Amino acid sequence: MQWPWQRSDYRTAQQAEYDQRIERLNQRVDALYTEISHQTTILEQVPKIARIVVKSSGVLDDLLAQAESDKSAHEASDQARELILNQTAEYLMRWVDELSRAVMHQNQSDLWSDTHHVWLKQATAALEKMGFIEIPVLGKLFDPKVAQAVGTVVDTEHPPYVVVEVVERGYLRADQLWRRAAVITVAPLTEKGEEI
Repeated sequence: MQWPWQRSDYRTAQQAEYDQRIERLNQRVDALYTEISHQTTILEQVPKIARIVVKSSGVLDDLLAQAESDKSAHEASDQARELILNQTAEYLMRWVDELSRAVMHQNQSDLWSDTHHVWLKQATAALEKMGFIEIPVLGKLFDPKVAQAVGTVVDTEHPPYVVVEVVERGYLRADQLWRRAAVITVAPLTEKGEEI
């Protein structure tokens, strides 16, 4: 006769629980083996990735060098553009000064008077489009920050140090002084009416 616990189909609750635990542990072990095999595959890929990184770093260095070269070329182009702009502005400023003197000393009946006025407006407009703004000094008190006195005149109609003539116009660019105006001012007089 066989005892019940000796039969193969007899299982206690405790044995069933142990069997379930063993089954879960086996599943975890299988999962760990799978994970380790994936990690092993990744570790096998590390040398390949390292070679790719080393090769790409050379390409990256080339790209960085090319970008630096392009940046230098762009900066050189900007500098050349700025130089041309400044030279053109200087030329236009001299032309405006000469036209201003011509207009100031012309009488209205002169045939060229209207043409000179048109040219003067066009040149001034071109300077403004380029960012050069004229400093208004005529009829104002002399300011040495924006003008330089190149001469004085005796004038009883205006107070001393007032600008009565602009020889060369002054300009600002981006709120920075580009060129000071050359002006003629009223000389201060002594009590006897003599120039100081």
